[in-house]
Amino acid sequence: MRRYAGGGAALEAELYRMSDADAALGVYLSRCGRETPDAALPTRHTVGRLQLLLVRERFLLVLTGDPERPPDRTALLAFAGAVADRLPPPVEVAAPAWLPAAGQRRVHSAWPGARWRSRRSSSWARVTRSRLAAGPPPRRRTTTTTG
Repeated sequence: MRRYAGGGAALEAELYRMSDADAALGVYLSRCGRETPDAALPTRHTVGRLQLLLVRERFLLVLTGDPERPPDRTALLAFAGAVADRLPPPVEVAAPAWLPAAGQRRVHSAWPGARWRSRRSSSWARVTRSRLAAGPPPRRRTTTTTG
């Protein structure tokens, strides 16, 4: 973790290197909630008022702003873009084989070797499969005003 401050704003940057792209995307999807990308940054990401999550190849970038000195959105996006430019290009990630097929769920989740049985699939697996299949949501256009 590194802390950066300047121009009346402060943020913390964390860059995680996962074992592979599947792991990075899995952590990203579990942390991001509803994705809210910005058109200014082409790499898959979600940005909020104080935090930006970005996933690329096997790397996960987490930028967190200080609530007392929050960075503006353009600063978060610019910092994330500078880091993303130095990371390897993104790779295609397929749905992991360990997710249950549609209409199935684990018999007993505490036992890792449990078999899948047909019933309603868990909401986690259904949401994860649909998010992986859909890819990132369309980017929203942003406008900036100078004053």
